[in-house]
Amino acid sequence: MRILVIGASGRVGEELVSDLSQAGYHVSGTYNVKKPQHQLEHAIQLNLADSTVPQIAEKIHGYDIVYFVAGSRGKDLLQTDLYGSVKVMKALETSTHVDRYVQLSASFSLHPELWQTEELKPLRNFYIAKYFSDCWLLDNTTLNYTILQPGMLLSTKGTGKIELNPKHRAGIPIADVALTLAKLAEHPNTAKKIITVHSGEEPIDGALAKV
Repeated sequence: MRILVIGASGRVGEELVSDLSQAGYHVSGTYNVKKPQHQLEHAIQLNLADSTVPQIAEKIHGYDIVYFVAGSRGKDLLQTDLYGSVKVMKALETSTHVDRYVQLSASFSLHPELWQTEELKPLRNFYIAKYFSDCWLLDNTTLNYTILQPGMLLSTKGTGKIELNPKHRAGIPIADVALTLAKLAEHPNTAKKIITVHSGEEPIDGALAKV
């Protein structure tokens, strides 16, 4: 199985590439020309902000699963987090066939009424970008999607245990987000699903099997 990770140079992307490679998949990753990642065995140079849909399509065709985990960390929300993902979706639909498209989002991105807390107010623009990106995927494509919406990303050590679709927002180690993303490839039952995740007490495989 051939897998492409768009945003392989990011915090989640680096972990995801490692997890997928260890699982035996043929993994390629994209990197921004301004931030090259030469350690990737199959590296593709792709600047989402500067590339057109046809240019993106030319570089990302021929994969079974495409992950979109690119993010600007607040520096370029419109061009990367929002329009970058939309251009990737358009490229996948118009120029090539992909079995699955997995998009990394944020917990409760589709519920603006939950963004009013003091904790989330500083992240409102980020949530708006994720909201419209997720809406585009759901309303304007026919891609076989999975949207993973993690809670606050933590730099702590991963536990390998999660809780899915919680009622409240909480944190989750980046390592566990990446491993959950990687495990989605083994769980076709998670297709056409929006999954919120944060740290919990259930092993990742067991939790995903119940989705």
